Formats: sequence, C-alpha cells, structure tokens
Amino acid sequence: MMYQLDMGADGTDRRFTYVSAGVERLHEVSAEEVLLDAKVLYGQVVAEDRPMVAAREAEALAGMKPFMAEMRMQLPSGAIRWSLFSSAPRHAANGHVVWDGIELDITAQKQADEALREKQSQLLLAMDIAKLTHWEFDVVNNIVTADDHIFHLLGTTSDQEGGLSMSPEEYIRRFVHPEDAGIVATEVALGIAADDPDFARQFEHRIIRRDGTERVMLVRSRILMDACGRTGKILGTNQDVTEMKQAELRIRQLNRIYAVLSEINKTIVHEKDPLSMLKKACQIAVEKGGFRMAWVGMHDIAAQKVQPVASDGVVEGYLDLVNIDLRDKARRSGPSGQSFLSGEHAICSDVENDPLLALWREEMLKRGYRSCASFPLKVAGKVSGNITLYSGEVGFFNEEETLLLDELAMDIGFALEVGESEAKRRQAEQELRWRTAFFEAQVHSAIDGILVLDNAGRKLLQNRRMNELWKIPQPIADDSPQLPFEIGQVKEPECLLQKIAHLNAHPDESSSDVIELLDGTVLESYSAPVRGSDGTYYGRVWTFHDITERKKLEAQFLRAQRMESIGTLASGVAHDLNNILTPIMMSVAVLRLGMSEEKRSGLCDTIEMSAARGAQIVKQVLAFGRGLEGERHPLQIEMLLTEMEQMIRSTFPKDITVECVNPPHLGLVLGDATQLHQVLLNLCVNARDAMPEGGRLRLSAASLDIDTSYASMLPDMAPGPHVLLEVSDTGGGIPPEVLERIFDPFFTTKEIGKGTGLGLSTVHGIVKSHGGLLKVVTALGKGTTFQIYLPAAPDQAAI
Repeated sequence: MMYQLDMGADGTDRRFTYVSAGVERLHEVSAEEVLLDAKVLYGQVVAEDRPMVAAREAEALAGMKPFMAEMRMQLPSGAIRWSLFSSAPRHAANGHVVWDGIELDITAQKQADEALREKQSQLLLAMDIAKLTHWEFDVVNNIVTADDHIFHLLGTTSDQEGGLSMSPEEYIRRFVHPEDAGIVATEVALGIAADDPDFARQFEHRIIRRDGTERVMLVRSRILMDACGRTGKILGTNQDVTEMKQAELRIRQLNRIYAVLSEINKTIVHEKDPLSMLKKACQIAVEKGGFRMAWVGMHDIAAQKVQPVASDGVVEGYLDLVNIDLRDKARRSGPSGQSFLSGEHAICSDVENDPLLALWREEMLKRGYRSCASFPLKVAGKVSGNITLYSGEVGFFNEEETLLLDELAMDIGFALEVGESEAKRRQAEQELRWRTAFFEAQVHSAIDGILVLDNAGRKLLQNRRMNELWKIPQPIADDSPQLPFEIGQVKEPECLLQKIAHLNAHPDESSSDVIELLDGTVLESYSAPVRGSDGTYYGRVWTFHDITERKKLEAQFLRAQRMESIGTLASGVAHDLNNILTPIMMSVAVLRLGMSEEKRSGLCDTIEMSAARGAQIVKQVLAFGRGLEGERHPLQIEMLLTEMEQMIRSTFPKDITVECVNPPHLGLVLGDATQLHQVLLNLCVNARDAMPEGGRLRLSAASLDIDTSYASMLPDMAPGPHVLLEVSDTGGGIPPEVLERIFDPFFTTKEIGKGTGLGLSTVHGIVKSHGGLLKVVTALGKGTTFQIYLPAAPDQAAI
C-alpha cells in the first residue's frame, strides 16, 4: 500500500491525504474511512508496539530522516497482521511535514520464519531422540548398514535392494543425484582420513527415489576410532529436508519480491519521469528479484499493439521478436496479450510445455526463460500497458508472489496516473500562463477601458485605457479601493452607486449605461458577469467606451434633423402666419378710417389675439429648433402628446384630420424630451406625406404591463411596465419590398430633394437608446401604424 500523511510540525494534526487501493486488503477498511480519520489506521497498531513506533517516528521527525518499522496490526476482524512501514518526510509550504511512504504485508514472511524455526527444532529433536534413519559405515569392510526407514525415504525397501547393507559406492550409484555424487564421496573420504576422535560432519545432498522424484537429504555423521587411532566406523543419520528446503526457497523468493516491491515503490516516490521510473522498475526486478528478464509494454492505440518501452536483464533481442498484436489471435495468446485484454494477471508456469507459447517458445528457452507472468498497468481504471517478468525456474509464480506482484502493478499504474495528471497539470499551467499573458496583452492594448473584479468585488485587472478615461492617478490605480475616486469623477454619482449596488445584489444581470464625467467625457459602460462552465460565479467585467465625439456628432445630426423638420413645416407655418396677419392688416386699415371707441376696442382685441397666436407658433418652432439633447428626466407623455397635437394642427394641411387619444395618469418615461419630441414629429411628418389627398392622423398613448411570454415574442423586449405610443395614418400603406428597408440609413421613397432617408433611421436609434422598441403595422390601401414601446420610469417628479 502507498500512502501520503500530512502532519503538523509538532507531530499533531495528522491526516492521510492519499492511500492506495491496497488498504482494504491490508486493513479491512476503505480508503475513504482512512482519509476521513487517521485514527482508523493508527488505532490498529497493537498496544505493545505503539511506544516503539512513537519513538521511531519522533527520531525520524527530529532529523527529517526516513522512517522504517515493523509492527503488528489488529484488524477489525480480530486477526493480527505484521506490517513493514517505510516513509520519507519532507516539509510542505504550509509548515507541515508530509510523509510519502509504503506499507508491506510481511505476515507471511514472519509466519514462515516462525514455522521454519519450529520445524528445524522438531527435526533436530527427532534426530537426537529417535535417531531416525540411522546408518553405520564399517570402514574396514566397506559396508554401510541402515534401518528400514532410510529405505522408505529412498522410495524402496531393504528386500527390494537385497538387504540392509551395501557399499558406499553402490549407495552413490543407486540413489545419489549424479551432480551430488562427488559431495558424498568426498565426505566419506574425509571421515576415513580423520584423525580427531571428535570429528563430525553435516552436509546435504540430493537423492533420486525409485519413482524418479528428487529429495534433499540432511546428513549428520561422526567417527569412531579403533584401538590404533584410525577411523573404524562412521555413524550417522539422514533426514528428508525437502519441504524445509522448499520453504526456505519460498522465503527467499518472497524476500526478493518484497525487496523488489520496496525498491520500486521508493523509485515511484522519487522518480518523476514516467519512462525513467519504468526502466528503473525493470532493473530492480532483475537485480533484486532475481528475474531473468523484465519488460514494460504500453498500448499503441493506432497499431493495436503492446509496444516495449522499458526492459532489463537477459533480453538479447527478444523484444524485437515478441510482437504482441492485439488483433492477431495467435500473437495475443501469450501472458502479455492476455493480461492486457483481460485486465488481470496471466501466468505461464512452464514455458516448455505451454501450448499458448508456441510462437515464442524456442526463443524463450534459448534465453533461459522457464516461467513468466504478466501484470496489467491500469491508469484511471483502464489498462494502458503491462509489466512482464521471466523466471529461470519452472513454477516460480505461486499465489503469494502473485498477490505481491499484483500490488506492485497497481502501484506502478498509480504512479503512471500521477505522472499523466502531473503532465496535464504542467501543460494546463503553461497554457494558462500563455492565455493569461495573451489576455493581459489584449486587455492593455484595447481601445476601451477594462476593469475585472472578483466575486467579492476586489479588483483583479485594470488596463491603462481605464486609467486614461477616468483620469486615475497611478498611485490610486495601484491601490485596490479606487471606487471613491471614480465616484468623485461622475456628474450623477448616486445613479452610478445605485447601479453598482443593484448589480452586486443581482450578479446574474448585465448592464449597459451612459456615464458623463465632470470634465465632459461621455462613457458608454457595459458590465457582465463572468461564470465558469459549471455556473460558478467568478466576478464581473466592466468596459468603458469613450463616446464623447459620437455624442457630439449625434447632437449635430439631431439638430440637422430638427432643422429639416422645421423646413418641412415651413409652408404650414407660413400659411398659418398669413392667416394670422390678414386680420391684423385689415384691422389696421379700418382703424385708419376712424370709428367709434367700441368698434376700435373690438379691432384691438382681434389684433391682440392674432398676435398672441402668431407668437405661440413662433415660440413652438424656436423651442423645437433650440432643443438640447442628452439629459434624461422622468417625462409626462400627456404633455408631449399635447404639444405635438398643437403643432401639427397649426401646421399640417387642413384636409388632414388630427385625432389625439391622450388618457390621463399615464406612466412616466425616463427620457430626453427633445429627442422623443423629434421621434413623434418625424413619424407625424411621414404620416402627412403618406396622405397627399388628405386623411386621418391619429396620436394615442396607453400604459401596459408586458409579461414574460409576450416579451419573448419581441426582440430586445424586457418584461415589465411600459408606455405605448402610436402614430397612425390612413394612407396607402407600405409595400413589403419597402417595409424591410424603411429603417436603413439614407433609404427613401421620396423624390430627390424632398427627403434625406434618415428620418426613420433616427427614430429607430432614439427609441433603442431609450431602451424601447419600435414596431410597425401596415396594410396596403388601409394605412400604417408605428408603435413605440418605452419602459416606464419609477414614479417621481416629472418635467
């Protein structure tokens, strides 16, 4: 099991930040339980071992040295298990100490050691007390005499062998393994030549039983001297220690696997490069584990092969021949192909006799491979490759080794996953640095002022153009709380503060406004929330665009439009003034003739009334011509309609009937009176021109509340209270081919010199700037109605 433990600098506040999947097998608890509470694992340490563990830990922490200790763990099931913990400390940025470590289950090794000690004791006791398999060698007569039990060990009987006695040479010829015959002959010669009465020997040799199986004999002997001081007899016992030797071999093998597991896990902790880690793992498997060869293959998705990427040991070109092709049934039949496809280990216990290895058998045997096993390497739960190990022994991979090697493969897979995540993290960091640099360059080169705030309203980024537009001194720009300075630059600070407060309370909303500074600069501001793909609110972006020059041009354009409108009204004004002046001139002529005081007084009243009427007409024209734009206030639509009705009644041809529906108590509209006056006048003039033979022109207004459903059917329409203005005529209507272009700048159907084509374009722009919507309804032969939807303003004093 691999783990990572975070500990306070004083040894307190412990918590595991990572444990591998092996924790469930080793401790009978889930990884989640251990991550939630470190005591789940610490509490399993047997009470007698805790002082030793605490002392080792304190020593390692004091010197920041590696920690290693064997301890007993009592599992939830009550079972006792031995563990070897090995970890290395390092300081974290927060002052804590982080331990990267591994835990190995050494229960089997401890049990095997104990069993071996017990068995050896029993065997020695049996030989000392029972004198099992006793034999006696008569040196003078060259005869070895044994009991029946030794013949049983040899897989035969004394009767089958011709009695209980035979010569040493015959014993060697019949039963001793040919490779060990020299050992037995040498020991016999040493015993015969000995001149020390206490001479004793102990040695091992292999025998071949009559059934052909091999066993290992432990021989103990001592000499008996004759009267002449020469060896007369050699007495001894034989013991079959085959199982004990096999147990010793298994322990050595397990120890080698443990060593491999430990060293590779250390490599995993310290080696950050995945390929170097894999190469080192193969090297450790060969050097520490005694394997003939080890190699790691990774999945080549395009070729559908397991391609070697690291190896060590007796390779001798074998990997150039292996060619594990996952699309070829024969070439995927070996352990490497099977472990990759199944996601589980695959074992071949006998290379020479396994039919699935037919393609590779000859080459494997040439290199001394007698058994092999392949273990899948899983990254994020998916098999990405495998590690394959080759042993020079038949049947090397038993259950215990396989369990350990399964855990080894899991740890390597986890290391690859961590490496892959780390590579992605570095790539993401590099991409983030690039994006950040690119973004900042874009921001600072933008022609608009840009301000980026986090979700708490703190400044994250502000470009140079922002400082220029708001005239922010550098010392203040470098300091985050600059809002008071900005508020001090605005003509209407309360409006801006209210807007900021509203957006803070409604983070999902966007906003578009016009802000005028004290120095006359006019800024168009836009603010929008910044959200991640998961909907997380990160903050807000403000942009400020200098529209001072545009506003000046718009003002000039609107004044030109008014002058054009005045020119359009000129004939009507002249006709009206002529009608006013006629009674004045006639009254003056009559006054010169002389008359009674009563008649003279009546004529003076007529002159006064006509003059007052003329002055009113001139006042209306001058007021319209001098109108100022830009300032918006709550307006009463009733007054606007009344003024427009009076103007068109006095200036439009008398064959056009003017009707005005002006209900009281309409909602207020926040707007520019001059601009809205111009909207109505432009629409009324167009209505007049649409009725050259006369007709009916109707002005009307109404309050209405637009719901979400209706607003969704109209572009750029927001739900809520509105005021609707309508200008209708009974002219010929607008043809479809003309209707789609009526709001295009400079488009007109009038004769050259009688229209600029900017009237409806101007109307559309003014309505849109007031947050409203302009809609047209027309029918050929019946007339046209222009509908103006304007958002209602809060109820307050109007002008």
